[in-house]
Amino acid sequence: MCSSDLDVNLIRKYQGVSYVRVKAPYMKYPILPFRDEDKRLIFPYGTWNGFYTHNEINYAIDNGYEITPISSLYYEKTFRPFDSFVDTFYNLRKSDPKNSTIYKLILNSLYGKWGQSWDDKFVFKPMTKIKWLPDNFITEKNGWVILKEKGQIPYFANPIFSVYTTAYGRILLHKIITESEALYCDTDSVITRKKLIDSVELGQVKLEQSIKKTILVKPKLYMYETTDNKIKIKTKGFYSKDIGVFNNVLLKQKVSNIRFTKFRQTFRQEKEVLEKYDHMMEIDLLDKKRDWVTPFSTDQISESKPIYLVNGVKT
Repeated sequence: MCSSDLDVNLIRKYQGVSYVRVKAPYMKYPILPFRDEDKRLIFPYGTWNGFYTHNEINYAIDNGYEITPISSLYYEKTFRPFDSFVDTFYNLRKSDPKNSTIYKLILNSLYGKWGQSWDDKFVFKPMTKIKWLPDNFITEKNGWVILKEKGQIPYFANPIFSVYTTAYGRILLHKIITESEALYCDTDSVITRKKLIDSVELGQVKLEQSIKKTILVKPKLYMYETTDNKIKIKTKGFYSKDIGVFNNVLLKQKVSNIRFTKFRQTFRQEKEVLEKYDHMMEIDLLDKKRDWVTPFSTDQISESKPIYLVNGVKT
């Protein structure tokens, strides 16, 4: 059901999604996300408007947020259609380690399919298959034609399932981050100095690595050395397991990144499909998702705080 009734009790009582006015207090680890003008997902404090699920809104209210509803889509009844599906494949994953990746993909694909987007897309077809140029023709090159097709809502899409899965995941991750005073977090993991209870049960945390040394630069850019002397390097934007290359990144030197041309690139550049080329790039070390009180250093932990917003604008 839809409502423009400005009553937060509706959110407290029913599940759904609401467009709300948010007033978030300062906290080290904020709860509700916000996508800024650069389409970057940040976790700020201050004031802004946004769409959120009711479970996330209620968790935020319980932690000091002030919420003013603007409009709501809510459900008078709820159900749990995937309990047996998740339990079955998660138990199979635990009992059959050799095929664990397959079961993980099955579980994750269900979540992804429910939330599959329906944006407009570009379709590539050989010129030999085209009898005449349709209205959605974009361009032609090297015997290939690009057509723009208007996105169609997939018959299987029902985003509320994926939206709620994401929201429940964020709530759980926030609790773990807060409890562990995490140094770093990703979608489904944290790096912390504190020892947490190790478990393989659904919804619990599992110890993946014991780390003796780490350099955390920003999301998707870090390295660590485990207690059994293995080195793990994560570098978003290029692939390398070379610690020397990682050190060059820290020195703000350009690094070589071997790439292969994607199909669309052949229309923008004079390259062949899957042509190998050397791309030189310099990685920005600044994490723009938080405000940094002290600059990045490999010798000590830098201090940061969440970005402050006034009416959705950084100040």
